[in-house]
Amino acid sequence: MERRVRTLRASEIGRASHLLARAFVADPFLGYLLPGAQRRQLAFPPFFRSAIHHQVELGTVWVCEQDGRMVGVSAWFPPDSAPPGTLTRLRTAANTAMIRGLFPRASGRLLNTFAGFDAHHPAVPHWYLSFIGVDPDAQGCGIGRALLDPAIEEADRYGLPCYLETPYPETHLFYNRNGFELTAELHPVDGAPPVWTMTRPTQTVPAQIEDPDAVRVYEAWRDTGG
Repeated sequence: MERRVRTLRASEIGRASHLLARAFVADPFLGYLLPGAQRRQLAFPPFFRSAIHHQVELGTVWVCEQDGRMVGVSAWFPPDSAPPGTLTRLRTAANTAMIRGLFPRASGRLLNTFAGFDAHHPAVPHWYLSFIGVDPDAQGCGIGRALLDPAIEEADRYGLPCYLETPYPETHLFYNRNGFELTAELHPVDGAPPVWTMTRPTQTVPAQIEDPDAVRVYEAWRDTGG
């Protein structure tokens, strides 16, 4: 079985969004915010397209292919991400409009809740895993770990932490095995299932960094006390 991890091309955003929709079909938090399974499944692809357009522009969405088939996606924000370009903003707005059309009332709470998660991020520069999903029929084969590796390697290269949120308590052990520690249990919406935050502390501190951008990020991290 041949497996490889590579960055997602812009032309593949549609495929990736449908894969993430299948992977998150049982998400308890999203299920609470967007009630109604049929409408939710229609809303999920534009929701994930709106979420990853910017990261594709940044080059920080990775896919795992197995025998030529896309079976997993991870979408990250690097530290000090550049703002989205005009075309990305327009595409994000168009997909957000689709979500609002399907959920005129619930969509506002959904978007505001996800925007509110920003307040819980580490105060230091870090890599942020916004979404990771594996096709249901390919889960349990090490694909999730393979999708974490590219960003974790970059974080370790420059001595930076990683951060994520998860609504699945059963994923805590998986993330623990990959260096993440549980940091908080959030209840952002009354009556909704909780969301947990997890942080992977700095694993290495580089002795020398030559990349000027990396020097700036590392010095900002160092000045906060690591």
